Amino acid sequence: MFELLNSVPIFNGIEAVHLEVLKPRFEFFNCSPGQVIFNQGDPAVYLYIILHGIMVIRYKPYDGPEMTLTQLHEGSACGWSSVIGNPSYTTTVISKGSLETIRIKGEELRDICKKYPETGEVVLDRLAHSVSKRWKDANLQIRQILDSENTQNAKIRAKVKV
Repeated sequence: MFELLNSVPIFNGIEAVHLEVLKPRFEFFNCSPGQVIFNQGDPAVYLYIILHGIMVIRYKPYDGPEMTLTQLHEGSACGWSSVIGNPSYTTTVISKGSLETIRIKGEELRDICKKYPETGEVVLDRLAHSVSKRWKDANLQIRQILDSENTQNAKIRAKVKV
């Protein structure tokens, strides 16, 4: 697992002492094509890091249809809700094709932060950096989808008035 963690972009170049703390807490989790990894609203338990394959992130607003936000590729992480202590996941994640991941319980990662603050800081900084770009991209995608729907609705209203 040590060599594997060091090959994952998020952990690439992290000092061995930090990897030794992380190594026993990760486990492998593989999925078949189309398998739901977790649903929006499920208890937020694990953070997943993709080794091989693609995850599709979907979101269902309370007042509209489900939409695909993005796809995650090798080296990406998802399940951030588990790390920050949210009781449930805010999106649905599905494998696109075969998927190989490693995962860690969010509570274990929080425990690492308490017991090994230097390791926790390094890991959380790297995770936050990897996730922040995706959040910006997802926010932009949601705005574009909503703008598109508003434009379509305006066209429909204009046709009805004519």
